[in-house]
This record gives sequence, C-alpha cells and structure tokens, in this order.
Amino acid sequence: MIDNNSAPEKRQNPFRKDILRVLLLVFLSSLVLRETQNRAASVITNPIVNSFMIDSSLATAELFSSEENPNYRPMVDIVRQGISEFEAQGGKVSYEKSEDYRDIDYYEDALDESIDTDGLPLKPGVVKDSFMSKIPYEANLAYLQGEYIATGGFKDFFPPGSGFYNRLIKSHPDLLNSQSQISDFDKFFELTETAGYFEMSEMKEYIESVRVQNGEQPVSSSKVLGKFLEKNEGNLRESIYDTALFFKFMARNDKNTGRFRPTQSNVDWYKENILDEFQGPSYMDPEGDTLNLIGKVYHSWTLTSLVSYFPIEIVGAGGLYQQLGSLGEQGIDKTLSDLQTLAGIQDIDNLLETYKK
Repeated sequence: MIDNNSAPEKRQNPFRKDILRVLLLVFLSSLVLRETQNRAASVITNPIVNSFMIDSSLATAELFSSEENPNYRPMVDIVRQGISEFEAQGGKVSYEKSEDYRDIDYYEDALDESIDTDGLPLKPGVVKDSFMSKIPYEANLAYLQGEYIATGGFKDFFPPGSGFYNRLIKSHPDLLNSQSQISDFDKFFELTETAGYFEMSEMKEYIESVRVQNGEQPVSSSKVLGKFLEKNEGNLRESIYDTALFFKFMARNDKNTGRFRPTQSNVDWYKENILDEFQGPSYMDPEGDTLNLIGKVYHSWTLTSLVSYFPIEIVGAGGLYQQLGSLGEQGIDKTLSDLQTLAGIQDIDNLLETYKK
C-alpha cells in the first residue's frame, strides 16, 4: 500500500500534455526528415531507432508526470511471477507465437506499400488504414483489443486466438464447419453470453478469495495469469491474452451484463483486489483520475500479448503511435505506464521465447 505521507509532491503543470505532444511530434518528424533517402519503413522498424524513440519518449513523459508509483515492478517480473507460481504447483508451460505472426520483413514491405504514393502526401489515417488491411486476421483482432472499447457485451471477449475462444470451441465443437470457421454465429453469440458471465465471475471470485488469503490486501495481477495458465493447460500465449481481456472487462464493463459501462464500481474492485504495480501515479491514490488509471493494468497486459502476434519493433512503433494519438484522452500519467511497458518489451519477448516447445 502507498504511504501518502511519504508520497512525492505532485508537480502541477497545466501545459504538460501539450508540451509532451509537441516534443514527440518534433522528434518523430526529425527522424522522417533525416531519412528521406532511405525506406521509411526501415526507419520506423529499425530496432535501434525504435528503442531510442520509446526510451526518449519515456524519459520525456517522466519529466511531466505528476508522480511515481512506489509499488512499480517491470512487466517482465510480473509475467515471470505468474509463470513461476503456476510451475510451483507442478504446471508445465509452453509457448508458441500465433500462426498469424509475420516477421519484420513482411511489415516493412506492408508499410512501404502503404506509404508509396508516387510523391503525393497522404494523411496519417489513410496510411494507417492501408497498413491495417495488410495485417493477418487474428493479429488484427489482437491489436484492436487495445484500441477499441468493448460495446458488444460478453461476445467481445471471445476473439479467435484467445483462451476464452478456444475453451468455448472445445466445449462446443459443433460451432465450427469443415473449414474450422464459425458456422452459426447466432448460437456462438448466445453461448458467449453464458460462458462470458461464468468465466469473468469465476476469475473475479477467485481473485477475491486470494485477496482474503493475503490478509485482505490487494494482490498482483500475476495471480490472474497463473490461474489462466491452469485453465489453458499451460498455454502461455492464450493465458496472457486472457489476462489482458479479463482486466479490460473488469475496468470498463458491467460485471453482470457485460455491457460497456465504466463506473466507480470498477474502480472500487481494482482498489480492493489488484495491487497497482504499474508506472505513474497509483490508482490507489484517491486524488487521481482513478477510472482512467485502472486502465494501466489492461493496457500493459495487452501490449504484452501483442508480442505473440507482431515483431517487437511493430509493437513498439505501433504502441508509440497509439500513445501519441491518444495522449489528450488518456493523459500523461497512463501514457507513462504504457511507455514503461514498451521500453521493456524486448525482455518480455525474451522470457516468453524460453518456453517454446
């Protein structure tokens, strides 16, 4: 728990969001201008440039964030803890990237095709739409989990590739046709309502029971990963994906109906049950924008899940683009948390690769 008496004094700066946006824009623009003789895609996906962009943006964000979280831990340590606790119970972990994973050369070509306009300028949104159309289906869905709100109820939490989806199909194999595609979407959506309520309620109650065993103190989000590893028979990719989906649901949706309806109830559940180990101001602080800050948890788990679908250079470049575009909406403090996770994405990928079959 945070000792409010020892918490660093908040630095008030009403212009800090605008300052960071300008600094990032200037930095990114200078990169593009310096590399006019090279392929633009090779600049954006270059691992050295990519890392420098993220580290520089993180350092800038730290200057303007109001405070640090004394309970912060690197995301790779949180993932490692969930794996270790599952293994301590005799579980066996395995890892494979998604079949929709494509290497960096694929995305460099896709990006070059998207910005090759015979010298005619294109708006960033047009380039993005063209690039997104070239991303394989399941990878595209995984990316969109971090970009769009889940307004469709429980069915939005059963994307192909997730453990939620695969467990449902395993229980109802008749949902698939001979091409392994959903043959009856009405039945599928009906089942997701029932299964979604059960799945989310079961995990919610499990975490609450662990909190009680922990002396009524909030527990690490790693506990959710460990439980999903159990449900997914040690499949690490599916379990990380499920963890991200669960935390998104608990932050933004109604626990009973599954509908998008973020309220103080979501905040209260996080404060009571999930320890804030993510960079930036803690959502345990009653003075913060807590409804916004609880999103730090699912944001970091979503970024972690993306390394199973994209090269880390794409996760980094895409994540940085997303932070720049949503800075005004989500604020500097949650942006700091996301950038911190992006800065450690290579370590996360290295950890996951050690569990390859």
